[in-house]
Amino acid sequence: METGWGNPLRPHCEIENLYLRETKELPEGPLQVEFQYNFDEDGWSQYDKTHVLKGMVIIDAEGKLIESTLKEIHTGIAANRHPYKCNNKE
Repeated sequence: METGWGNPLRPHCEIENLYLRETKELPEGPLQVEFQYNFDEDGWSQYDKTHVLKGMVIIDAEGKLIESTLKEIHTGIAANRHPYKCNNKE
C-alpha cells in the first residue's frame, strides 16, 4: 500500500517511519502483520504536521497480498495535506 506522500522524499523537509507492531502466523500459513506509518510533512516545524496511519496486511507464503487495511489515526493540527482516505471498506 502506498500513500504517495513521501515518494520521493524532499530533502530536509519530510520524514517517514514504518514500525512493525505485531507479526503472527495464522492457521494454514498466512502471515498477518500490523504496522504503523508515521509521516511528518515538515520535520523541522514547531507545529504538528504529522500523519499517523495504522494498518494491517495478510500475506501468503509466496508474498501475495491477501487482505489489507490502512487508516489514519492522527492528523497534525498544522498539516497541509488532507487526511489519508483508504479505498478499503471497513
